Amino acid sequence: MLLLLLPYPTLPSLGISVPAAAAAAAAATAAAAATATAATATATATATAAAATATVAAASQAHLPRAVPVKEGEAFTSNSQGLQQEQQQQQQQQQQQQQQQQQQQQQQQQQQQQQQNSRYIHEGQQQQQQQRHVQQKQHQQQQQQQHHHHDQHQPQHQQHQQHQQQQQQQHHQHQHQQQHQQHQQQQQQHHHHHDQQQEQQEQEQEQQEQQQQQQQQQFTF
Repeated sequence: MLLLLLPYPTLPSLGISVPAAAAAAAAATAAAAATATAATATATATATAAAATATVAAASQAHLPRAVPVKEGEAFTSNSQGLQQEQQQQQQQQQQQQQQQQQQQQQQQQQQQQQQNSRYIHEGQQQQQQQRHVQQKQHQQQQQQQHHHHDQHQPQHQQHQQHQQQQQQQHHQHQHQQQHQQHQQQQQQHHHHHDQQQEQQEQEQEQQEQQQQQQQQQFTF
C-alpha cells in the first residue's frame, strides 16, 4: 500500500509524455483495486470460517446427551461418547483454524505478489521515462552537434569564397599586367617605327644633299 502513495514523475519538464503518466496512474489504480479485493476476500473467508466453527460447535452441543438418570454402566458409556465427540470437535476446530491460517497465508502471498507487480510496473515505467529522457538528451546533443558542424562549415565556405575572390583578383591583375605589357610593347614598337622613319628621312636628306652637291659640281665644270 505504501508503494501506491509514491509520487509519479509526470512533469513535462522532465521530458515525460502525458500518455506515460496516464498509464502509470491506471496501473496504480488497478493495483489498489486488486489489493482492496484481496482484503475483502480475506475478511469474507474469515467470517465464513468463524460462522462454520460456530455452526459445528452448536451442532456438537445439540448432539450431547442430556442429563438423565442412568445406571453406572450407561453413564460410563455416555461419558466416553461425549469425550470422543469433544475430541472430534477439537480436531475439526484445529483443522478449520489450519485452513484459515493457510487461506490467510495465501492471501498475504497474493497481496505481496500484487505489491511486487505494482512495484515492477512502477519501476518499468520509471525506466521507460528515464530512457525517453536519455533519448531526448541524445537528440538535443545531436541537434547541437549538427548546428555546430553547420557553423564550422560556414567559415569553410566563407574561406572558399574568399579564396575564389582572391584568385579572381589575381587573375584580373594578371590580365591587367598583360594588357599593360602589351601596351608598352606597342608603344615601344611605335617608337621604334618612329625612329626608323626618322632614319629614313635623314638618309633621304643626305641623298638629296649629295645630289645637290653633284649638280653643283657639274654646273661648275
